[in-house]
Amino acid sequence: MKEVKMQARRYDYNEEILSNYAFTLNNIKNNIFRLARNEDGEIIYLLNEGPIPNKFNLATDVVYGKTIQDIFGKEQSLDILEYFERAFQGEIVQYKAEFDEICFETMLSPIEINGEISEVAGSSYDITERILYQKQIESLNAELRLLSSTDKLTGLCNRYKLDEILRYEILQAKRYHKELSVVFFDIDYFKRINDGYGHTVGDTVLKEIANLCKTLVRDTDTLGRWGGEEFLVVCPKTSLECAITVAERIRMAMESNSFVADLTVTASFGVGEFEPSMEFDDLIKRVDGAMYEAKRNGRNRVLSV
Repeated sequence: MKEVKMQARRYDYNEEILSNYAFTLNNIKNNIFRLARNEDGEIIYLLNEGPIPNKFNLATDVVYGKTIQDIFGKEQSLDILEYFERAFQGEIVQYKAEFDEICFETMLSPIEINGEISEVAGSSYDITERILYQKQIESLNAELRLLSSTDKLTGLCNRYKLDEILRYEILQAKRYHKELSVVFFDIDYFKRINDGYGHTVGDTVLKEIANLCKTLVRDTDTLGRWGGEEFLVVCPKTSLECAITVAERIRMAMESNSFVADLTVTASFGVGEFEPSMEFDDLIKRVDGAMYEAKRNGRNRVLSV
């Protein structure tokens, strides 16, 4: 009698195991699979359960006993097979893959039976949302980096970025004894444009000047908006004479250009060359002083120091 009861309890216990196993497979968030080799040495599926197999009709009842090539095709199986083979050699393998626009991360673990690796267990989970989130974060970070270094109105380098670039070029000039010159210019009578035509027209003028100047500076130069209606051009490996040529090219183009509302706009320029004894503030003070001297001497001109 006792023996019968024990068998009954054992039967109930096994039923519970099977029930728990079924419940786990039906509710598991990850995707689990088992692999083995067939008589020909090909890797086949013994188990494949989880949300992704269910979504693509690749659960165990469909893939059992089939090779990787049977399921995914020869070309698409190459990379996956390489990971599987490494696991069958005893290596714990982790990799990321994409299947039908779903990204997932997989961990493979060798299973040793009687001293030999006869199977591989795998677990994978969907990381598509995480990948998309990372891409969004990277995109936002790139946008923030751009905003932190770009003048919103003109699209040129802003004051912060110009400071950074000029300080770097000063260090290069000091260390390697290279020439370095700076062009600083300010739009003449810009307040009259804002007062007479409004700030919207004034902003458009600044944008048009920025676009014009982009076509006039060299690839090695850095053009930026220093602030308000002031602009700066950093000219590495450039003598004072060459920088004056750059300034004159900009001055003449602005003078002959017709801007929004048929406005004629000019600017006053200060040009200076870096000297080894100078620091950042010394160079800026030099070109700023030259620019104001150009204004005092009648505007629409280039003065150098």
